[in-house]
Amino acid sequence: MILLIVHIFCLGYQMEQVEERGIGTLVKENSQLKATRNTAIRCLKCDKVFIFPGDKDDCLAHLYLEHRLVIADVEDIALLEDYLQYWQKEFQTHEFEQYCTTMFLDQLPDGSYSKNEKYYLLCDILPQDFELRKQLQDQRLAAALEQHQFELTDRSFSKECLFCRTVIKGLRADYLEHLFDKHFLLVGKPENLVYVDELLDQLEDNLNKLLCLYCEKIFKAHAEGAYAQKGPQADKSQSA
Repeated sequence: MILLIVHIFCLGYQMEQVEERGIGTLVKENSQLKATRNTAIRCLKCDKVFIFPGDKDDCLAHLYLEHRLVIADVEDIALLEDYLQYWQKEFQTHEFEQYCTTMFLDQLPDGSYSKNEKYYLLCDILPQDFELRKQLQDQRLAAALEQHQFELTDRSFSKECLFCRTVIKGLRADYLEHLFDKHFLLVGKPENLVYVDELLDQLEDNLNKLLCLYCEKIFKAHAEGAYAQKGPQADKSQSA
């Protein structure tokens, strides 16, 4: 069970497809799970500020284009905001050379040719960086396991079904069971899932965008009768 949780934890909401009525990839591989919202992160070397997670790519591009710094395996770093904040403090009083591997490439950051241009690689070859990455990974795993236990026992959950007007209250497991029993959608076993609320929000967002939950094909319009269960007949049948 723990291995399954770790698998979901490390790959964001990407889950292994099940043989029957399973769901495919919900978000890009290696996306951070439960990312912090609207966190201001200062550049490691200058005063430019980025708002994470939205500005993540802009921040990494800035580090490369303006400061010639590359962070190795950045998509695998747990709690990237904390990682960057740690190194921002370190680089306030230290130069890149003291922590980074120096590389010489025959190109400028824009790709044009130039001989022996200096770049910096921040990676886990450095023991300090290795320990930091491991510590952040452990922190994220501990948070995921704590959240997992909460979701298994919390009875304050309440949410309208993705497909009909039934409101399911109680355990999240009851909601997942309803999706399978009434609509034949197998999201996964509750004991193998974590951050279920965010997962359901992602499913709902995909449905609203007319994005297939299986193959990610985008449809131009709702199929005729696709949401027929949301009509009065559905309410009548559910109450029956």
